[in-house]
Amino acid sequence: MESSATNNIFELLLESGKSIASEIELETVVQRVTDIGTELSGAQFGAFFYNVVNAAGESYVLYTISGVPREAFSRFPMPRNTKIFEPTFSARGTVRYHDVTKETAYGQNPPYHGMPEGHLPVRSYLAVPVINPFTREVIGGLFFGHPEPGIFTEASEKLIEGMALQAAIAMSNARLFEDKKRIERSLQEERDQYRSIFDASSDSMIIYNEDGLIVEANPSACRIFGFQYEDLIGQHASRLFDDPNDFIRLKEIAMAGGRYSGRNRRIRSDGSRFEVAYHGSQFLFREKPHVLSVSRDITEEQRLQAELREQEKKAMALLEEKVRERTAELEQRNYDLLQFASVASHDLKEPVRKISVFSQLLQEKLHDQLDAGTNRFLDNIVNSSRRMLRLIDDLLSFSKLSHTEIDFQDVDLNELLRRILEDLELPIKEKDAVIHIGKLPHIEGVSLQLGQVFQNLLANSLKFTQSGRRPEIRIEAEPAPNGHWMLHYSDNGIGFRSEQADKIFEVFQRLHTRDKYEGTGVGLAIVKRIIDSHHGHIRAIGEEGKGARFDILLPEQQSTHPRHPSGAVPSS
Repeated sequence: MESSATNNIFELLLESGKSIASEIELETVVQRVTDIGTELSGAQFGAFFYNVVNAAGESYVLYTISGVPREAFSRFPMPRNTKIFEPTFSARGTVRYHDVTKETAYGQNPPYHGMPEGHLPVRSYLAVPVINPFTREVIGGLFFGHPEPGIFTEASEKLIEGMALQAAIAMSNARLFEDKKRIERSLQEERDQYRSIFDASSDSMIIYNEDGLIVEANPSACRIFGFQYEDLIGQHASRLFDDPNDFIRLKEIAMAGGRYSGRNRRIRSDGSRFEVAYHGSQFLFREKPHVLSVSRDITEEQRLQAELREQEKKAMALLEEKVRERTAELEQRNYDLLQFASVASHDLKEPVRKISVFSQLLQEKLHDQLDAGTNRFLDNIVNSSRRMLRLIDDLLSFSKLSHTEIDFQDVDLNELLRRILEDLELPIKEKDAVIHIGKLPHIEGVSLQLGQVFQNLLANSLKFTQSGRRPEIRIEAEPAPNGHWMLHYSDNGIGFRSEQADKIFEVFQRLHTRDKYEGTGVGLAIVKRIIDSHHGHIRAIGEEGKGARFDILLPEQQSTHPRHPSGAVPSS
């Protein structure tokens, strides 16, 4: 009798297994399991609560119902890990109760303390966990109920346990099938996306195999090379190259796993040649290595570039012509201004000289006959006329510097300074000045102008001396990069503030009042212009009350060093 019951169980399990295994859709499998389990166990209703992971990787619980309408459970929350449900959800084993309402664990959990109001009456209770036999993952749980007690027997328990194992295998297969479908959908979406890009690209895209035969081409390739799609497919890709050796070289690079890019000539279907910019690499196509070759027709691009270059040449030629015209016009104006300055200075100097001479004569003749106030007026006239003469001479010298044809010759700065010091012997002795001169170089320049530079600097140092301090002047030189020499000129005079360093080279810029220090404010402007005309650079560094320093950078050879590259004096 027992053997007959066991055989019946096996037969029922075999039939249910066939029915369950015939389905591959997960939802259908779960519903079939629930329906068969409810029938085999003799339950009035059954439910299968199972875990699902969606496409976004989120986990949640679904359920199926058998024996009663789904609405009978839709108003109630999902089962929780209460003392009744916990053994099933934690896979501790099968639970079978003759009457669940008589169990001590029943009704112990808020808020319902038993079955919620309106719930189907359950006395007989059978619950079996569904576990993946390969991974031991708890997939879900089968729950069966009946309003009468003692419905579920040991035989029905074994049936449901056997069916739970079949359900676990069927659900695992269904999940694998769904994963496969999801992967296939994803791959198809990627293929569709790549195909969309492939077809929409304005560049030619051609795929050829290891034998060099074209297996795929986009619409732009057909348009650029002048082929119908069906005529292009199957052709050897070297047919499109002006130089077949180019194709062989690029194919070898790509098939070896490398990438290539560059420019070369290609051939259209009508035999015409054109330039392309290209790049390519190995590409897995139909599960075999192929080469994806991308090329862009640059004929129009080259034409536009040629037009731009031609326009630039015309614009440059026009600009150069305008510059020549403007330069000639400026040279004429500068010549006219120089002539005017020469005539004006001569005409200005003559009356000013007469004022100076006659004022001095008048002062000498009437000095003893005039009162102190009148003598002071005559002193002012004499001093002002002398300043006016110096100013006219300085301005004329300044204006002539930019119009003089420069004839550069070798200048020995040592000899040059010796002559300048002889000329300034008297003011040097009057000031009791000490002058230190180091070894100076030979450079290409204009001796007269370079002499004027040192004469103006020395005159300034002798003029702007610090009261109670013996004047001390130092002139030294050192080699500088790129065939230049750096000359350092320094004194211990009254100096100037650092923010005044650039202003002192401007015409008429005076840092002190005329009643304290004489001068026209042109001397250092002349110095800077001479240094500029020698393709050099000068920088002033001062500290008020402590002295001034001038760093002068000059090229040793004018022909090979037109200007210091940085346009500035390097720090010393």
